[in-house]
Amino acid sequence: MEAQVARCAGLDVHKDEIVACVRMAEAPGGPVQVQLHTFGATTVELLALRDWLTGLGVTRVGMESTPDYWRVLATGLPHSRGRDR
Repeated sequence: MEAQVARCAGLDVHKDEIVACVRMAEAPGGPVQVQLHTFGATTVELLALRDWLTGLGVTRVGMESTPDYWRVLATGLPHSRGRDR
């Protein structure tokens, strides 16, 4: 049996913006809702991203990034809950 995550997000991290995609399924095998949102790279926008993900009940996040833009997210976002590495 495959493990399924009910609410997960993918982040495409750029220098000036972060594009976030959240996938949510209410039941295994059920319909999936998708929400897309673009955030800036300022502290206020990063906090808004954290609040958005938390508010949607996201439990897992994957990131794609070039250079080191991902570092601020990897060190800042997990503090709202636990962190898996």
